[in-house]
Amino acid sequence: MKTEDTLLPNLDIDHIGVVVKSISDSVAIYEALGYQIETEVIFVKSQKINCQYFKHKINHIRIQLIEPTNQESPVYNALLKGGGVNHICYSCDDIDMAIQESKKIGCKVVVEPFRGEGVNNRRAAFLFHPALGITEIVEKN
Repeated sequence: MKTEDTLLPNLDIDHIGVVVKSISDSVAIYEALGYQIETEVIFVKSQKINCQYFKHKINHIRIQLIEPTNQESPVYNALLKGGGVNHICYSCDDIDMAIQESKKIGCKVVVEPFRGEGVNNRRAAFLFHPALGITEIVEKN
């Protein structure tokens, strides 16, 4: 299949979400791997999390450390299982179109589009596919 034949050709990786017990306790580990702090810690009330972005100083890959603030956080169970990589977030030009195209490959919307504090108030949504796990999509602007 050629790139122009794909359903979602204009997706870019925005960040990789990683669940951690404590952001502050994780900073040194990620700095040792070449990541630099990109943002302050952001409290996301709707998700009951703190998150902070880091960018790799060579390849510019962004990670989002996600710390549940209580047991009601949607990522709390992921922490109980050891944490780690939770999702890959892709940026797109049009989130509504990306969702429709994602449904064609079997993705299910688990969180409808919302304005997210953790993504600079851009529109975001969470999808699930058995082969992909949890995927976040976010509009570029």
